[in-house]
Amino acid sequence: MGEAHVAGLPSGFDLAKELQEARSVWLATAYARMSGWKLIEKPLLAGNATLHLLAGTDHHLTQPELLRTWKALSKPGKIEAKAFTERDTTFHAKVLLVATGDNRHFAIVGSANLAEGGLLNNIECSLFTESPGDVQEISGWFLHAFRRAKPIDDDLLRDYAEQYHMAQADQRHERKAFQKLRKRQARRRARTIKSELKGTANLALGSFLVNTNVRNSEEDHRRMMQEQEASAFNEPWKYEIDAIHEADIVFLYKSREGIVAFGRAGKLEVRDDEDAHTVPLKGFRLVHPPITASRIRELAGWPPSGWPLRETVEHLEPALGRRIHKIALGSRA
Repeated sequence: MGEAHVAGLPSGFDLAKELQEARSVWLATAYARMSGWKLIEKPLLAGNATLHLLAGTDHHLTQPELLRTWKALSKPGKIEAKAFTERDTTFHAKVLLVATGDNRHFAIVGSANLAEGGLLNNIECSLFTESPGDVQEISGWFLHAFRRAKPIDDDLLRDYAEQYHMAQADQRHERKAFQKLRKRQARRRARTIKSELKGTANLALGSFLVNTNVRNSEEDHRRMMQEQEASAFNEPWKYEIDAIHEADIVFLYKSREGIVAFGRAGKLEVRDDEDAHTVPLKGFRLVHPPITASRIRELAGWPPSGWPLRETVEHLEPALGRRIHKIALGSRA
């Protein structure tokens, strides 16, 4: 699911099954969130494995709630949880070591943290290994790091929670400043695109991809599909819609699926009560099957791993827009 990739993973590998049937599990992560823990908590606790859990605290990204959860689960000889708190270095490791019930050992080492994004949605890459030499070396590293870490006790939780909430307040202030910057950039980007289109013989040559925001809000996605419109919400992203001119072709892009619908843009609507900028889509049509990100990369001549759609609104080169439009017109929907 998503773009979190594990190289060398055996065919039919089932992580939940392996965790539930394990004898022991060692987990180290640079930061940990409840969203990631909930993905593995059930199989881990349903089995009989001894657990060694280690989370970093650098940059205050690990959630205090997660550390409290681990502390509550701790049992001598059964579940041991620690936090890496040294300040003269950065704890950046992501390691999973498992000893199975049938005396196998494997490790997964890579970029993914214990968070929903790291395990499912982000572009991540990790490596699976059952090599005895690799597993032994990684085990030695883990034991060394675990000895340096501190047990999660009330004092550590209190101090870290205070630091975490202070850091969150600082980040909110920084986000506001960043949003102001993004707002200026979005408006400038919209003006630039409109200026470029005015220089063409036909103002209707513009083609755009609009992300339906399904990863953040299922309701946003449903509304765009039902109301046959393209929208962007909140500061500063809503201003990116302003780049779309009447009669431009607009493709609605659903994360993890691809282009699912398209139409020609109507007049821009500013909906202050919803903090949204919207264009209705005339001649709205569904696209089935969806035109996937890999197909778009192929049509554009981009590398296979290039261009995951991250922008709210993406302006397409005219030739690419025409190719996508031709495929969308020929879809079965």
